[in-house]
Amino acid sequence: MGGGVDQDGGVGLPVWVADRCAEACAGVFGLGGPEEARAWLDELIVRRGVVSNQVVGRRSPSRYFLVVEGLLLLPLVAEADRWVAVNCLVFPGVTPVSGSRLSR
Repeated sequence: MGGGVDQDGGVGLPVWVADRCAEACAGVFGLGGPEEARAWLDELIVRRGVVSNQVVGRRSPSRYFLVVEGLLLLPLVAEADRWVAVNCLVFPGVTPVSGSRLSR
């Protein structure tokens, strides 16, 4: 299914990064592949991630997103014991550059 971190995303559940999310992030941010993207996302989730249902103009299966302000949005699916990040969207106004190491 993917990798993830056991941390509270702000709504009482840990956030898990699904393979599809890691692959999308690798493509969007020009990272070396899904494993590198997953490690980068796991670190961002712990340091800067906030679970929110206050995102306007985007859709998520659960209506919740993991938000890393100024960088990315991860649409979330709710499971019984965790959130699952299913995609990686660039935060409005951010223009990723292929090969960049944004917020590393």
